[in-house]
Amino acid sequence: MLSSFFRYITLNKDSKFFSGIVLDQLIVSGGNFLTTFIIIKFLGIRGFGIFSAIWILIISANMLQQALIISPLLTVSGKLENKFKSIYINDMLFIQLLFSLISSLIILFILTYGRILINLEFINNNFRICIFISMSIIQIQEFFRRSIYVRHKIEKLIMMDLIRYLSQITILIIILFYGFKNTENILLIYSFSCILSILLSHRYLLKIKFDINSIINTFKRNWQISKWLISTSIFQWIQSNYLLFITNIFIGPVGLGLIRAFQSILGISHILIYSIDSWLPLKTSYELIKKNKEKFTNNFKRLIFSIWGIFSIIFVSLIFFAKYILFIFDQTIIEYVNVFRLYCLTYLIMSFIVPIRNILLGLEKTFSSLISYFFSAVSVLIIGTPLIKNFGLIGTVITYLMSQVIILMINIFYLNRKLKYIK
Repeated sequence: MLSSFFRYITLNKDSKFFSGIVLDQLIVSGGNFLTTFIIIKFLGIRGFGIFSAIWILIISANMLQQALIISPLLTVSGKLENKFKSIYINDMLFIQLLFSLISSLIILFILTYGRILINLEFINNNFRICIFISMSIIQIQEFFRRSIYVRHKIEKLIMMDLIRYLSQITILIIILFYGFKNTENILLIYSFSCILSILLSHRYLLKIKFDINSIINTFKRNWQISKWLISTSIFQWIQSNYLLFITNIFIGPVGLGLIRAFQSILGISHILIYSIDSWLPLKTSYELIKKNKEKFTNNFKRLIFSIWGIFSIIFVSLIFFAKYILFIFDQTIIEYVNVFRLYCLTYLIMSFIVPIRNILLGLEKTFSSLISYFFSAVSVLIIGTPLIKNFGLIGTVITYLMSQVIILMINIFYLNRKLKYIK
């Protein structure tokens, strides 16, 4: 079963492309892991928890960016020839710039008039400006990454991410070592590394050309994919970030810091998860056009079970070696080893969702995501608070585990129905 996944990858002409995706994700996941490790070493779990509360707020718009821009970009680009692909990406760049401006202004408004409601009273004017800038730059850098990716210039993407994380980690160590340990400095380092990676990759990026009719047509086409994903993003935010916020409220920054530390450790799985996230929608679109329907169905059924087998090995290994992994990462969190093991199980269920969701996305079937995240969000809203109040961090992980099981079962149902229809 496992060999069929690697055989499917290596026997296809895009094997080099997928290998490049995995290498790039290794850089991204490794960079995020080292960044988290460094911050925890200098600030401690509590300080990292405080930073995480700010970081969650900054990336809160990323789910909407994924729905409105990134998902359509991955899905539609695979169906376009070079000339039309360039026009499409150019239109998307304008839409991205507009989205970054609007979403950053909304967050700035919330920080100005609603900071008490979100328990961030300590934020001053300089901090708000810093968050505004960071949000915009991080979103734009992500768009440039994806625009390089869909043009199959994977070696340029690798270089772009390498520049970002090498500069980010190097400057972060220097700044924290000399005692500049506030969140504003960390955010500025994040922003600077993103800008540097964009500037040094500028010759691979498109120059924006304004054509209002083309932009409107592109938005209309994207809307067929995005219309369900926008609502999905809201429910997805509730399902994940809301749970982290109430963990911070009832357990405090230490609890939030621990959960975010576990997420960083389990980021090893993201090397494969996000590689599949980037590759599979594009591949699904291509295969559906080039292959007959029966062969398409059989290929992707085998692929799903192969990916499941690989993830099972990864997370069973993480559960078995949990105590040693936590010891290497930070000795102060070894006492939470059972919470970490349960979180490994949660990530295993989440990884099962990845191939199914992305095949449905490649088929431009996004209603399943809306339904699954809706019921998942409802479960979080109903059981999240009482479980966290009564069981602490175990309650947080159990809530997240149950919400992932709901998403998995609904996506399996919709994929089975869709594959029968294709036949």
